[in-house]
Amino acid sequence: IKIIDLLENVKRKGTRLPTNLTSLYQDSNNPRGWLDVLADDGFRINLTEAADPSTFIHEGGHLFVELSKQVLATSPDKIVDWGTFSQLNDDFQAFAKWAGQDDPYGQWSTEAHEKAARGLETYFMEGKAPVPGLRRIFEQIKSWMVDIYRSLRNLDAPLTPEVRDFFDRLM
Repeated sequence: IKIIDLLENVKRKGTRLPTNLTSLYQDSNNPRGWLDVLADDGFRINLTEAADPSTFIHEGGHLFVELSKQVLATSPDKIVDWGTFSQLNDDFQAFAKWAGQDDPYGQWSTEAHEKAARGLETYFMEGKAPVPGLRRIFEQIKSWMVDIYRSLRNLDAPLTPEVRDFFDRLM
């Protein structure tokens, strides 16, 4: 998965489209954005006029959960690199446990999905790039996130080393 592939699924839209199976909202009373899980196993991140830079990152956290579940459900005959697959599986199990999700591969609870999304926001707000080539973009995202939240405590999703490593490997 490349960032450009994710961006192709992003649409700025103020209303929900009827093709979704599941929608994940940050705040259902006044949504800034949401992730639609589509019938064709695709995804769409929707942003409203109330969206800020954290909204795309937050919805990206929901997307990481759903994409990870899809990848880990891959038929064994289609897996090319078992080492990477095994690492993702181990990482995802630790990530789900951290988020409070008992069954990583089943339907996630709203609470666990929201903690996962806040976790990705926390990860970017820390501003620690996993490789030197991403340092500038991580610094910029951190600046946006600090302007929005002012404190990591407001996200209520402190990261464990295992969760930070999981996000590092996804970058």
